[in-house]
Amino acid sequence: EGAKCQLWSLLGRHHLSWGNLHAAKDAFETARSLGPAQDAGLFLNEGLLAMAQGDYAHARGFFDSAATAASDEEEALAAENNLAVCKFYTKDLPGACRRLEALVKQDALRFLKPC
Repeated sequence: EGAKCQLWSLLGRHHLSWGNLHAAKDAFETARSLGPAQDAGLFLNEGLLAMAQGDYAHARGFFDSAATAASDEEEALAAENNLAVCKFYTKDLPGACRRLEALVKQDALRFLKPC
């Protein structure tokens, strides 16, 4: 079930990247039905869909949940970066800066990787 959940999540993100929000939503719903309730990747999916729909306030909640549920560094960083973007769009620049600064202070080598 875990592999199927990941595949549906990837398919949904592919649809999202091409602007097909309806297909992305359908794929994400299928992934949610196959995955655990508190999965960071599934929260990321919902947050990305909400961002694509311009609902940054709603997306903040999903990214906050993803950051809390993240089991690895990549998920945590994706959640925190997207959360910061949402905070910026919802006019909470100090909140965005605080979250990102906290990551850097926690472990600068881990969270400040060159592109």
